[in-house]
Amino acid sequence: AKLNSSKDRIAAKKLISKLEALLREKNVTRALKLLREEGASPTFTTRHYNAVLDALGKSGRVSDAEQLFFEFPKFGRKRDVASYSIMISIFSKSGKAQKAEELYVSMQEVDHIVPNSFTYSAMIEAMGRSGRLEKAEYIFQSMVAAQGMGVNVVACNAMMKVYVKAGRLADVFRLGDEMARIGAKADIVTYGTLIDACSKAHKVDQAFEYLRTMRVSGVKPNKVCYASLIDACGKSRQIDRAFEVFHLMKKDKVVPDLFTFNTLIDACGRARMVERAFEVYEQISSSGLRPDRVTFNALITTCARSRSLSCAFQALDEMTSRFNIRPDRHTFNSLIDACGKADRLDCAQVMRERMKEQNVRPCVVTYNALIDACGRAGRPDLAYELMDEMRSVGVKPDTYTLNTLAAVSCRSGDLGRMYAIVDLMREMGVQADEITYNTLADGLVKLGQREQAWLLLCEMQRAGRVPTRIALSSLAASCAQSGDAALAHCVYTMARDSCPSTLDASIYGAVVEALARGGLYDSAVHVFVEMTTVAGHEAVEALRVLMIDVYCKMHDLASAKHIFNSLSREALCLVSRDAMSLITSGDTQ
Repeated sequence: AKLNSSKDRIAAKKLISKLEALLREKNVTRALKLLREEGASPTFTTRHYNAVLDALGKSGRVSDAEQLFFEFPKFGRKRDVASYSIMISIFSKSGKAQKAEELYVSMQEVDHIVPNSFTYSAMIEAMGRSGRLEKAEYIFQSMVAAQGMGVNVVACNAMMKVYVKAGRLADVFRLGDEMARIGAKADIVTYGTLIDACSKAHKVDQAFEYLRTMRVSGVKPNKVCYASLIDACGKSRQIDRAFEVFHLMKKDKVVPDLFTFNTLIDACGRARMVERAFEVYEQISSSGLRPDRVTFNALITTCARSRSLSCAFQALDEMTSRFNIRPDRHTFNSLIDACGKADRLDCAQVMRERMKEQNVRPCVVTYNALIDACGRAGRPDLAYELMDEMRSVGVKPDTYTLNTLAAVSCRSGDLGRMYAIVDLMREMGVQADEITYNTLADGLVKLGQREQAWLLLCEMQRAGRVPTRIALSSLAASCAQSGDAALAHCVYTMARDSCPSTLDASIYGAVVEALARGGLYDSAVHVFVEMTTVAGHEAVEALRVLMIDVYCKMHDLASAKHIFNSLSREALCLVSRDAMSLITSGDTQ
């Protein structure tokens, strides 16, 4: 049908104006009613239907949007690429990836509509949200093959964001490089995503390079770009650069929003700079903004990291008394952590009671912080009770729980409990990580259980975990102290073959000392020469004094004299009488 008379056209124009006004006012219900009242009349076109469809999606009315989408033919309207793109995006944002995919197929096979950049973007986002990374990549590659990247920057941005969410940061940078190579014009979203990826990868210099490139390209950084750059600096503990970005932002007349301030407070927290965090907090109010729960949680976390309990409670008082903001679980978790790190188990327990009073349900992070507080206070009994409580209320422990309890058991010297915890965690599906193994190995060494510690490190290796320098050093030092040459040689072999980067001067020295004290002189010399000549480590004087004895016992006076001549006057006093006699007399027997 067509609008034939001028009277019809005037009436239609009024209805269109009314519909547009309703959409501006976000009165979607009346807009939808008006659309349906006109039915199949030619007043409203597909464009108007798409506008209402989009408004329904943005207001979260997915069912109404879906119903309207399938009513298009009923009202004589033909769905176009925008209709499909909008509906696919709505399905994507509401977690209905399967429906989005069905629509994507239908638009091409039934309505023979070619997807555009926004369709591809919506589909890539839908697959990414549902964790179907391979499908997202397949759709992206289909787009590249059909249309290329240059005209589909929006879809490229969507693919980048999917990679960021999946932690595939190298692929984000690869895609950015490919866009630059083919001359695809990166926009503000492209650069913002690249800088965000740099933040997560702790690549501060690269983030600043992207900022420079976007400025040269004539793309003005927005608040999101600056906040991501501040976050990158914060995660790399480069707090001065974070403030440089903040000042540059204001110099560029980009007004910081609350998200930016909160990010800067978090950066201060990572650098353990409480005073600067509170200075940033004061700027929030002076900028005409109102702090939110995220602001105070960041402040309290900063205080916890810095073990500044009084400042943490100062932030809590501001939060509840001045701004009447109710603490949430994250708030209490940070407060309990602050109490624990300040060795105030009593305060941590008070916070736990306040959680109960305010009906804030604890999570695994809450229990981990409480268990850690008990361990620091020398109350393993309370830590084990908390573990039992976790099981009774259905809170599943994680690897951090296991590591914290392992540390508590090691501190208290409770070997039986230590193994029981590991077995229990395995039953519950909690996997040990490097920290678990290293904590337990270190604890076993301190309890004199070297063989058990060694078996644990072997198990760690079989599980595909790499022993750390701390665990190997602790075991090697214990071998040196006891003269356990055989085990020391095993430690050395493991470090050399599996994790050579851990072989530092302290491990080398401990192994040499253990071999020497255990009478394995040839092996002691071999490792000592490797340490000082091949690896280039300098042996401490106490070890050199020991090696003088070793060389003398092996009748290698030349090597003994060489080391002897390198000793300080103080160290010469430590050389044994027998060795001193051989060296000074020139006896070669």
